[in-house]
Amino acid sequence: MEDPTQSLETFHIPIDEVEARIKSASDQLDSFVRTRAAAFASSSSEAQQQSERHAERVKEQKAAIAKYKEQLSQLSQPSRVEELSKRRSEIDALQQTYSTEQGKETVIHRERDKVYELIQEKKKEAQREPSLDQVRSSCQSELEFVCENLKLRMRGKGDNKVKFTFTCISERDHHRKYSFILHLPPHEPFSVLECVPEVSGLSHILSGLNADRNIYTFITRMRAAFVDLSSKEEEDDKR
Repeated sequence: MEDPTQSLETFHIPIDEVEARIKSASDQLDSFVRTRAAAFASSSSEAQQQSERHAERVKEQKAAIAKYKEQLSQLSQPSRVEELSKRRSEIDALQQTYSTEQGKETVIHRERDKVYELIQEKKKEAQREPSLDQVRSSCQSELEFVCENLKLRMRGKGDNKVKFTFTCISERDHHRKYSFILHLPPHEPFSVLECVPEVSGLSHILSGLNADRNIYTFITRMRAAFVDLSSKEEEDDKR
């Protein structure tokens, strides 16, 4: 066999240089192998971590699914279905009650508005009507004239009540008294509380007073009624 040393020398490459080149190539190969091994190890570690994280997420999802299945199973039980049905009925009843109360509240508001309007109307009517003091003031001169000429006396009885007493009605007894008590409440109809002796047509005479609030006219009509009553009594006595 031919000696290789002699062949290398034939190409004029020294033996030492060849050995150096071989060593350099061997070192590069070792370095490459180590680098690739490290890269592979790093890649394997990251892949392992990703695999572990994925496994953890899968585990969490399985636990959540199991929890939902358990809740669904509980809701599907007859007792739970009955309870839910009962709760729905209670909710429907509460909604119905709420709607009813809303309707009542609307009615109450309407009634309140009507009452308020009525109060305002009554206030306006009260402002249009003369007060008791105004009536007394306007009728003062007429009452003095009546008292002077018709032999009439007036006396207050309290609580807006006045007693009117006539004399000189009866031709046979000028001192006989004919009287009535008139109630004069503010903003209310007038009324006769007592009439001695009683006369016919009193309600008609009183209606006229409440229509025009004319005290003078009322007194003269009452005196005329007493005169008619006295005349009838005297005629009856003559028979």
